Amino acid sequence: MKKYFLLALFILSTSTFATNLTVFGGANLNQSIEGSYNGGDIPFNTKNTNNGYVVGIEVNKSILKKGSNNLEIGLGTEYDSAIDWQGTESDETPIEFVSFIPVYGDIKYSYGLNKNTNIFLKGKVGYVFCQKGKMFDDLGDEEISLNGKLYTGIGMGVEYKKLSTTISYDTIKYNMQEDDDSESKAEFTTNKISLALGYKFGK
Repeated sequence: MKKYFLLALFILSTSTFATNLTVFGGANLNQSIEGSYNGGDIPFNTKNTNNGYVVGIEVNKSILKKGSNNLEIGLGTEYDSAIDWQGTESDETPIEFVSFIPVYGDIKYSYGLNKNTNIFLKGKVGYVFCQKGKMFDDLGDEEISLNGKLYTGIGMGVEYKKLSTTISYDTIKYNMQEDDDSESKAEFTTNKISLALGYKFGK
């Protein structure tokens, strides 16, 4: 799965679309998982979930600039490290469940406070690829698929010269099913809050 991330990084970094490129990394501050199987809820204990980290890249191009206001559109991808599965029993050991590689388009509005400092809002929407965690190796079952679906996010932050700090709230939808049973699916939604630092190359 990481080969998709590396390929996306290469495509984005060589894109002629962009006027600037931002690399970023940070930590997931909080995550929650909701799940259902054939209409019934799947119980989780998310209190001890490993929140993990995130690294990624975005390319952006300004489409409207007037005074201190700037509107940009762009493309991005990131690697979101594995989150853990834990049942409702407190003595259960959490086990690596799934990691994510979203690919998305974004729109960003920024306002300049002064020559060096901007504040901004951004929105993201795209598709997420899922990578199985150690949980599936331990099960010894290769006939279960994790399928990505919709990825959305909103964020806000501050830019100072080429450095930025962003706090984001993201929602990731995906499902799990046996390859020989297309009727039975477990649907999942992961909601997370992340804090990332970025560095911009370009204008």
